[in-house]
Formats: sequence, structure tokens, C-alpha cells
Amino acid sequence: MTVLKKTIFLPIPLLSFILLTGCNSGERNTSVSNKQLLQDSTLLVTLANPSDSDRISVLVNEAAATKIRINQGQLLLRIPGNEAIDPKHATVKITVKLNDQVLSVVDLPYQTKPKASTSVPVSQAENLQKVDLIKLAPAAGWHSGVLLADSSTIAEDKILNWPGLETDASGYAREDSVILEDGSHQFVLRMHPKWVDNGSVYGDFPIKGMKGRRSFSATVGFVKDVPTNTVSTDGVTFQVWVAYSLNGQAMKKMIFSRHKNQDRSLYTIPPVALPDEVPPDFTLELRVNAGKQSLTDWAAWIRPQLKNPLMIPVVPELKITSESK
Repeated sequence: MTVLKKTIFLPIPLLSFILLTGCNSGERNTSVSNKQLLQDSTLLVTLANPSDSDRISVLVNEAAATKIRINQGQLLLRIPGNEAIDPKHATVKITVKLNDQVLSVVDLPYQTKPKASTSVPVSQAENLQKVDLIKLAPAAGWHSGVLLADSSTIAEDKILNWPGLETDASGYAREDSVILEDGSHQFVLRMHPKWVDNGSVYGDFPIKGMKGRRSFSATVGFVKDVPTNTVSTDGVTFQVWVAYSLNGQAMKKMIFSRHKNQDRSLYTIPPVALPDEVPPDFTLELRVNAGKQSLTDWAAWIRPQLKNPLMIPVVPELKITSESK
């Protein structure tokens, strides 16, 4: 007798993973690792060896998660907001059904998404030591377009929503807890370029009242595609720009650029100094540029931040590094 086995893998934001397995004998085994579900996030359900007749459904408490995309056994869903979840309760019930039969019922801790600060208070400018750019991301201006031959100008500029959807061919930016290419679990800023040759995506972060010897640092890499292990074919270029006004003239300078392939390792950007002439109010731009292939460029920034401590080793201003493809 041939035994058929189906596996459903649910990567849930904030690193919740539910593994459901079963066979034609009726056995059902469920294991849960990591802990949390985040309001207004997405849920990916993948069914191994899918058939055309398979029907997968997911309930959050008693409300159905909204289907965003169905493709080759993968079901992307939107987690309902507070209309389906009583904020008085710290857990939610996740029910997974296959062909109208309940496979699993799991209780997960639930976290309401905090409201992000929209700016750095000027009153704190003298003592400001660090700006967490992931926390500031909802206040950034998000755009996508096509990188021109000069490798700096973006054409076909389009304003993007925050947070973006993974299915948006215009590109997207969003915060998520994910598995990265090196196998680590991290809370990251995800940025995917527009789905065209030389596509680009960037975010402009408004910084107010930050004085001193400011520097940027982060770690960069790729989100791992757990179901298929698909990788970015030609990598992306991570860039950091700073825009400001000097004596009434608009200035914009690139302070960091590095091409990275998906190679199962992350790259840590050493602290990069902003030019001394940058005033306390300025805009920091994070940008990701695709190459000739862009459909699987799941770029991620880990702990992107600005600092101005009194003593910090920094690389020389405008030192640009590159890595051959």
C-alpha cells in the first residue's frame, strides 16, 4: 500500500511555525515552535504534493483569513485585524482545514501592532544616540521605479503603500520576522525591487534634529524561500544615500553601495560616517537595486540604524565597496 504524506508549513510573522503532517491512515501530528502572531500580518500556507482538488482554509478564531494569492499549493492570507480578535485576550486560535476536515487547532500568543513614531522629537536632539530605522519605516516615503544607465537616477517613479504586499509587481517594503539565507530568524526591513530588469525600490526616512558625529550601520542579506529554496539569480545592490540642504542648495550623496549575491551568509556594514556638512535635519534613503533578474530579489535589512555616540570607529566618508557578481 502506498502511503501518501502531506505537509503544511506556515511561516507566521514573529517566527511562529506550525508543521502539520498526516497520511492516509488518519494520523495527525502537530508541532509548534516559536511563539507569536502579529496583527495585520500575512500567513503563508504551503501544501506539499498538491492536487487540483485540494482545498485549504484557515480560521483565526472564527474569522476566515483573507486569501491574497493561490499558486502551486501555496496559499497567502491576510490575518484579520481586531474585528476578529478580542484585545482582552492574549491568544488566538488558528484552525487549519484541508478538504473541509480540521487538521489542527493551535492557540498562539497575539501581539497588537504598536503605533510607530513618525519623527524623532527635536527636543531630544541633544541627547539622541540612536535611530531605529525599522521603527521609523511607516513614516518613510516609499517608492519604486527603474534604475537608469547612470546607476543613480530612478525613472518611472511610483509611490508605494506601507506595508506593501508580497504580490505587488511594483515592488514593496514591509517589516517581517523571517528566516534568512544563513538560517537565522530575524526581524527585518524587507525591500523588493520592481519586477522588471534593473528594478529599484527605495525609502526616504525623515530625520529631525540629529546632531553630532552621525553614522549608519546595518546587516544585509536575503530572505530564504523555505518552500522551494529558490534563490536570487544575480543578487541586488544595497545602497544608502543622504539628502540635505546646504546654504539653500539641495544636496544628495551616496555613502554606501555594495552588490550582494544570495550565498547563505549575511554581510555586516561597518559604521559609515555621514558627511560633516549634513545639518541636523536631513533625509536618509535606503535603496535596493535589481540586476537583469528581479522576481526573487527578497532583500532584507537587519538592524538598520543611525548613531551619534561620542566615540565610534567609522569608515572614511564616501568609501564605496563593491563585490563582483
